[in-house]
Amino acid sequence: MEMLLVREDIWHIISEPQVNAVTDAWTETGAKVWVTIGLCIEDDQASLVHICANAKDIWDAVKTYHNKGSEVYLLKKLMHLELKEGDDMGQHLQTFSCLLQRIANVGDKIPEKLQVAMLYHLVTALEQRPRD
Repeated sequence: MEMLLVREDIWHIISEPQVNAVTDAWTETGAKVWVTIGLCIEDDQASLVHICANAKDIWDAVKTYHNKGSEVYLLKKLMHLELKEGDDMGQHLQTFSCLLQRIANVGDKIPEKLQVAMLYHLVTALEQRPRD
């Protein structure tokens, strides 16, 4: 979405603070941002746009909505992470670490105690595998 707003030369309405004296050009460009975002979102997100007072509020509402969705997706991916037979442990731990960082970037950092518990679960699951 950000790339589209940059391409349309209207990203500055989001990235720069609103000027004290709002000009007609600023208002017109804000309307273009509103329409551009409105045309790109799903129907179930339309209520996010209609309650916002300006383009920056619309951007923030849509961004928050998508970040929460991303956080849930990443948490599900983390919880279903499994080391399969023949997989590389180092790569698996790298994937685990990367998911933790991505979750922290879009939401709340997972507490270290919970991270340790997740790793402990991984190790115990490996130990319980039948050996040949």
